[in-house]
Amino acid sequence: MNLYKGSKIAQSLIHAVQLAYVHGPALIPTHFIPIDMLHYEGVTTLNEFAAMNHLSTDTRCVIDVGSGSGGPGRYLAWTNGCHVLGLEYMQEMANLSHVLSRLLAIPSFSNPAELATFLRDPSTHRPALSHTPQTQTHLKQGSFTVAVADATKFDVHGQGMNGIADAVISQLALLHISDKLGVLGTCRDLLKCGGKGSLWIEDYYIRGDSLTDLECQLLHDHVSVKNPRSDILTQKAYEQCLQESSFVVDDFLDKTNDWTVFVWQRYENFLSIAQSENGQDTDCQREMSVFYYAICMLFRPMSDFDSFYDRFPLSISAGARQWGASSSCEFVHFLRSQPSSLGGARILAHKSQSNPSTQ
Repeated sequence: MNLYKGSKIAQSLIHAVQLAYVHGPALIPTHFIPIDMLHYEGVTTLNEFAAMNHLSTDTRCVIDVGSGSGGPGRYLAWTNGCHVLGLEYMQEMANLSHVLSRLLAIPSFSNPAELATFLRDPSTHRPALSHTPQTQTHLKQGSFTVAVADATKFDVHGQGMNGIADAVISQLALLHISDKLGVLGTCRDLLKCGGKGSLWIEDYYIRGDSLTDLECQLLHDHVSVKNPRSDILTQKAYEQCLQESSFVVDDFLDKTNDWTVFVWQRYENFLSIAQSENGQDTDCQREMSVFYYAICMLFRPMSDFDSFYDRFPLSISAGARQWGASSSCEFVHFLRSQPSSLGGARILAHKSQSNPSTQ
């Protein structure tokens, strides 16, 4: 997946060091948003999640499943003073996350068990890393810890994490996981019995009858979805998995239209910046251009085509070249004739009170 290739990680590290040099001791997590906030709608989504779950310094623990380079976890710790544990499958992304946290001087624990010990008895330990007065003023004594882990097999009880989390968030991570029941079981065991939205998932789902061959190819080749026809679920199948995992579904909010605008605007912004850099063509730029194009092909507008495509001339032109169309008009005609079967959803749920998992 091009978001996680070596050239993208190297570029992220160089950019982060440049920002750290420019801002010095005044460096704060929001300066890294272009680097580590890769999820749709960025901090807007995180602020909504924080508000729904009343995150504050009184919140003991939040889990981020599929935490990537750690942007959401650091932001939640910094703005709300809570303790966030990120579970990340890829060692490369966890390494990047560690470096970014170091540059920001975000406190962390050495492992989940150490975090669990602190959460159960704060007098026993404090998170590591000293921080500058400027950072401490904003941090509110929260922390962000990342653990390399397979979320379907995470040893919740062995790490002392059972029933310890006030909320769990996962943004565009579960689409990469075939074992939905496994990862949802981990979320269940981590969570307390909380209120609406204590489990907050943003993920792809099938809106139509089934995915097209083109969508399956794009998801497999560019988004690292192993088995698109089985790993991307319908709303009914998703809700059934949640119910089988002892969750009560609070809401299944379709985000397709919002995400469609977001991904096309992201591609347009990327192309505009690349164009302004006097035609520099790096490996990373080429990889990201292909990735952004693929996501736009997955999220095709459902209506109001003319006004939509008028907003994104660079994306349409670049997409036509990627597609191999003879003109932008031919490319737009194809997009109009092929409605998308893929959608995006925000799924809110909470752990059933009748669940036998320990608190």
